[in-house]
This record gives sequence, C-alpha cells and structure tokens, in this order.
Amino acid sequence: MIDSKIIVIVDDHVITRRGMVEVLLDAIKDIDIHEFDTEESGLAFIQKNNSINLIIADLQLSLSAKSFCIPQLAKKIKVPYIIYSSFDNKIFIEEALKNNALGYICKRSESSQLIEGVTKALNGEKFICPIATASLERENLYWTPKPLSLSPSEKQLLKLYAMGMNSKSIIKKLKITENTLRSHRRHILARNSCNFEQAMFSYNEWFGTNDTE
Repeated sequence: MIDSKIIVIVDDHVITRRGMVEVLLDAIKDIDIHEFDTEESGLAFIQKNNSINLIIADLQLSLSAKSFCIPQLAKKIKVPYIIYSSFDNKIFIEEALKNNALGYICKRSESSQLIEGVTKALNGEKFICPIATASLERENLYWTPKPLSLSPSEKQLLKLYAMGMNSKSIIKKLKITENTLRSHRRHILARNSCNFEQAMFSYNEWFGTNDTE
C-alpha cells in the first residue's frame, strides 16, 4: 500500500481553502490534506508533525498584514512549501523565493496552475505561475526592506495601517483631516523614496506586531 503524501493548507478564506482541497483531491492521487484557517493553528500542526510533504500557505493570515512565519518555519525544518496568494507584487514573490519557496501561485490563476505547482513541488521541482512570472519580468526594481525615516506621527499612521485599519478609520481615531493624512503619506514616500506598498513592507519587516510604542 502506498502511503499518502501529507499536504498542509493554511488559508483564512474558507471558500478558497475548500476549493483548493476539492481541486487537489480530484487531480492528484494518494494525498492526505490537512487544512487550517489561522496561522497559529497551522504552525502548531506543522511543528508537531515530521511527516509533512508539502505546505501551501496564504501570505495574509491576519489583520497584521503579510506574514512569512510559516515560510520561515518551513525553510528551517526543510519542508517544501508553496505560496498561494492574492498578491502578485514582485516584493512578495521575491521574499518567498528568498525563503526557498518551491512555488508561487496567484489566486487569480486557473486551477490547472495550482495542480501543476503542487505536482511539481511534491517531486521537488519549482513552479511559478504565469501571473507571478510576468510580475517578476515587468518590475525592474526589487525593494529591499530598510529602516524608514519616520516622524512619530508617521510611524503611528503606518502602525494603524498594519493593524488592518483603513484611511477612514484612521482619520477618526487620530482626529485628523483627510488632507493631514494625505500629507503624512506624501512625506513618508518622498523622504524614503518608495511607494506606499514598499513603505508598509519595510514597516512590517522592521516593526510589525512588535511595535508597542
């Protein structure tokens, strides 16, 4: 009897997660899928099991923006993993590949791309979907996360965005005008020579959920 290969899926969107499970079970033989809806539950299972053959993880598993905890753990314990994400920005693709991802598949891809990526990963082969490949080729500048030059007000602003708040909620919480918020954002981008997505990526890299100031 052939032992089933164990696949772990971590994605907080139940419809996406269930769709992935059905697609993979229909297309690939001899697999046993364990699915989790939070980063914490996925990490706990991964840490307790040494027979996992593949991890498929979303990048945004909480309100604290993007997270590379599962990729970093997978790299540490040498378990192959694929990123299955809505993000097709080169920043996140490059970060996944830097952490030895065997695949990067955008959720807008056809189901055949997911099947191909998982099949190749189970055989130790790398796969990047066409959408992600186009992003890598289109964007010439790779943003290396760096410490940002921020005023206290600007740092507070990025912290609230990282917590998942939108501009309208931030304006209300900080009791500022929309023009003030826009001014803060312009100053952040101009002083640090980046776009807003890059600023958030650097903020999460250097402060993240550990920012208690």
